[in-house]
Amino acid sequence: MKKASFQIKKLIGLLNDGHFHSGSDLGQKLGVSRAAICKLVQQLIADGIQIKAVRGKGYCLPEALGLLDEALIKTALIPSVCSKVEVFTSISSTQDYIKNTLKEASGNSFCLAESQTKARGRMGRSWVSGFGQNLCFSYLWHTEKDLSELGGLSLIVGLALLEALPEFGIKPPAKIKWPNDIICRDKKMAGILLEVSSEAHQCTQVIIGIGLNVNMTETDQDITQAWTSLKQQSQKNYDRNQLIIHLMKKLFEYLKQFESQGLESFMELWQQHDYLYHKNIKLLLGDKPISGKAMGINSQGLLKLELNNGELKSFASGEVSIKLSE
Repeated sequence: MKKASFQIKKLIGLLNDGHFHSGSDLGQKLGVSRAAICKLVQQLIADGIQIKAVRGKGYCLPEALGLLDEALIKTALIPSVCSKVEVFTSISSTQDYIKNTLKEASGNSFCLAESQTKARGRMGRSWVSGFGQNLCFSYLWHTEKDLSELGGLSLIVGLALLEALPEFGIKPPAKIKWPNDIICRDKKMAGILLEVSSEAHQCTQVIIGIGLNVNMTETDQDITQAWTSLKQQSQKNYDRNQLIIHLMKKLFEYLKQFESQGLESFMELWQQHDYLYHKNIKLLLGDKPISGKAMGINSQGLLKLELNNGELKSFASGEVSIKLSE
């Protein structure tokens, strides 16, 4: 786990103009040797940043890269949303970092990373994200609610993401696929992972992990499902610092509403964003498939499914796929 050094940040700033810069010129501006510049470039390449290197011309970034700014994010979010913010260049998992390092903290904590080596989603699946392109973060939220009162929390997190985007000037035709995916034009744009723990006579701790595809347009890694990003949908590049600040404020607002008013206060909004509603789906419970028509959610956030025999049943978990018309 590491954070971006001053030299790395300055080097990226110099290369962000899209022009080639020689190693000696970069070294002069950074006050280091040409050999040191070569090592810094190799470090960036190892982190997953694409840099063009041409003999006789030097180095160039094909596209401008805006790194996450820890100081800027701290100023915007502390103390109203959280008491601690950390931004890493590379980390194994923001979710694990909070669980192993920050979980004993008294206040809400927030951790972001430019890249994760062991990022995971629901059911232990890996989460693929290019360096410096997307938003991958985890938020430790303390609540007085009991574990039994947290049904539908992942849906609230999804609603916060969706509702924040238009206010930021982004209007993708996205919806929420129960229980934890943001879908845009039938492709996955974001995923949500919740890990909850509680001790007797103490508050409940929820680690909210979110991966949102922002500026990613391609990847050299295999992704097992159709995906999209904000940039693919709008052909625009987004300032991730301003986006994460806006998202976190909306998320905190919705968490406070959920804490005081429960899921019921979001039901009308959920109906507007329900990706599965009235679709014929297959729900996989372990190795047991159940088919039916999705009929929304109940007051506990459970999926309501109208079975083929007309019976209406509710489910707390399961892997959902859309049934194609025969």
